[in-house]
Amino acid sequence: MSSLTTHDHALAFICQHADEHLTGDGMQLIRRTADHLTCTMEISAATAMDIAGQAYAEHASRGRRESIDMSRTTAHCVFINLPNGGRRCITAQRLAELIQ
Repeated sequence: MSSLTTHDHALAFICQHADEHLTGDGMQLIRRTADHLTCTMEISAATAMDIAGQAYAEHASRGRRESIDMSRTTAHCVFINLPNGGRRCITAQRLAELIQ
């Protein structure tokens, strides 16, 4: 039995197929990855989309120094560690406004 997690499988699929999706916001690759996971890992479509989105974000963030401070982040406020050592806070309301 493989010791790879579902996340590992998603990340491997994304690495193998990322060059096929050079335009857009990545949703097509996330959907393809989720479809792959539902077929190969026997998980629900909703779970597959969550895992595919997480793996996509990890892949897209390689080489970046920004990160989310999980110890300070709450359901309503995200703290972001910046490359210069600073930290910023953004509310969930503001994030929702930015993506609409």
